[in-house]
Amino acid sequence: MSLQKLLLASAACIGLTISFGAQATPSPSHVVVVMLENHDFTQFVGAANAPFINNTLIPQGLVYTNSHGVEHPSQPNYLDFFSGSNQGVNNNNATASNSYNFPAIYAFLQNQISLYQAALNAGTAGFTAAGLQALQAKAAQVQPFVVFGTLATGDAFPVPKNFNIPAGVPFTTPNLASVLTQAGKTFTEYSEGLIAAGAADSNGYANPAVLNNSADPLQVGYAHRHDPVADWISTTPTGNQLPVSADQDFSLFPTDFSLLPSVALVVPNTINDGHDGTNAAGVSAADTWLANNMANYLAWAKLNNSLLVVTTDENDFSSGNHILTVVDGDPSLFQQGGNGNYVDHFTLLATLESMNGAACTGAACASSGFSLTTDGSQLAVPEPSALAALTGAMGVLGFARRRRSNAN
Repeated sequence: MSLQKLLLASAACIGLTISFGAQATPSPSHVVVVMLENHDFTQFVGAANAPFINNTLIPQGLVYTNSHGVEHPSQPNYLDFFSGSNQGVNNNNATASNSYNFPAIYAFLQNQISLYQAALNAGTAGFTAAGLQALQAKAAQVQPFVVFGTLATGDAFPVPKNFNIPAGVPFTTPNLASVLTQAGKTFTEYSEGLIAAGAADSNGYANPAVLNNSADPLQVGYAHRHDPVADWISTTPTGNQLPVSADQDFSLFPTDFSLLPSVALVVPNTINDGHDGTNAAGVSAADTWLANNMANYLAWAKLNNSLLVVTTDENDFSSGNHILTVVDGDPSLFQQGGNGNYVDHFTLLATLESMNGAACTGAACASSGFSLTTDGSQLAVPEPSALAALTGAMGVLGFARRRRSNAN
């Protein structure tokens, strides 16, 4: 029975009329958003190696079947989600003046050239000498910047001294954390592996001296491009810039969930977010991490006016950037099932801001946020005065029943 039906039935028993008002977004006490990586909606939903997502999150939650990343690759999507804009960063910094991952790019192009050459030699339709020359020209552009030797295992990075984060950091533009703070709410990002990457101090807080120079490690783990909050961190924050405490290692994620901020962004490392390895291994790793690290919070959220949101930054180019987004937690805050409305990172940002009475940022200002029902309608919630009356009346009724029981 839905919360609305339960309240109406209870009110009828005591002769009270309950009115419901339309509310676009409820006001949860806490929302935890977990950002996974690089898998299509169809690679998670229905996958046998994702039991937590398919047997717990989706059946008990509200899944958005038409959810999308904003762009490719990773870094701008994180910035889009956090600020409503990619802040002029439209790639992973892979440019001639700002080397990022040229070994992997060059290896990919060389493989494409080999496959194209084989198809051309076989006389396959659509493959031409001009097409081959175009690929070779791209490889020739990249080749001079491949100065890093062999590729690292897994998430291949160049040497840290050649990796630069976006120009102009720390940014000064409005973002989710700054508008929440201005609204009297709180925000923290928990980045797994931040300490291990050397980008945090001994307390697990982001270290701007490291983040603003060489952020990505050579090994798998923490990746700066998956850490949008770091781009606003300052030791002397002004305006919309953020203090070091806004970006913490995941080891500091509270075990007493009542101590969580109003909104928490959780970013697993590049293994546990599903980024690395084969498709099947990535899905399994992400699902296992969720089960091990978010199941307890989810159980608590269901009883404490709180939500868990699981989504991904982008897909793997297999469709129109179709990604997983599912909301779960306190069942009074959403309607269980599936919602086919088009949503994206801007929609999620708008929802989090609206839930907390915060100002909108960037492209989120053009979005009305999530509909938390299956049919796209507004979520019906009892008017506060009616709910208070029902609570009081049910208390009186319970007291009277106890008195009769004692008299017998």
